[in-house]
Amino acid sequence: MVLGEMLLFDTLLVEFIGLAIICSCFLHCLQGLGVMISGWLTNRTHTHNKPHAWWLHQVLCLLHHVVVGFVATYALLFDPFCYRVLSGVMSGSHQGAKDLNFGRSAYCVALLPLTLGYMIFDLIELIRCGQVNMLIGVHHVTALLLWPILLHYGTGEMWILYFLSTELTGPFNVIRKMLSEINVKESKVYLINGILFTVLFVAWRMVPIPWLCNALIQAHPFNPSYVPESYSITQLFWARVAAVFSVVPLLFNMYWGLLVVRGATRIFLNKPPANGKQSKQD
Repeated sequence: MVLGEMLLFDTLLVEFIGLAIICSCFLHCLQGLGVMISGWLTNRTHTHNKPHAWWLHQVLCLLHHVVVGFVATYALLFDPFCYRVLSGVMSGSHQGAKDLNFGRSAYCVALLPLTLGYMIFDLIELIRCGQVNMLIGVHHVTALLLWPILLHYGTGEMWILYFLSTELTGPFNVIRKMLSEINVKESKVYLINGILFTVLFVAWRMVPIPWLCNALIQAHPFNPSYVPESYSITQLFWARVAAVFSVVPLLFNMYWGLLVVRGATRIFLNKPPANGKQSKQD
């Protein structure tokens, strides 16, 4: 029986990671095709500092953020079980805490291969361009190594779904970088996008953190009385791993959120330069 479970695990894990790799290869091929087509059609982007590959990278990031972020957010707001988990966590109920830590979601199963494929693609591109930093590297590598295993053992799925929903802020960040690159940082579009990005980041990534931490403490898997009776020893182990690592993205969001708020404060409080030159602040 144990050998059979191990073989099943190996098969499912290989298939799951295979889907992610296929998705990553597709994104790389799509980017390469886009660079070729954009090179044939126009040289407009070469009037700026970034090559065609950078623009295509941003477009593919934008598509991923829109699809994954909106679908995951839709699940949390409109799927009956997911919404019950979200409302239970935000109301501080014990059942909501248990569902967050031990609940399962078909949305997570559907979205995760796409997300992991995107992370492989994004990480390779950032390394190739020399733009990867420690936080992004740890973020992507941890997710790539841990999330497929958690999904296989059916634990931490609601945590993953929430983290996927935070991709909802991603489109505004990509648009911000694009607008900065075409030198329209003083425009109303840039200002409105910055306001939406800041408000959404604070509201969806930072504000829920105290309630999420409370739910983790309320029904943490280190207390056997909180763990579902159907859990095996292996599931319990990975549930505890998920509980520990679920804190890491929350810390990232707090750090990134402080940077976002600080940057927005500088932009909103500082007046445009008197000589009309472009501000160098992001």
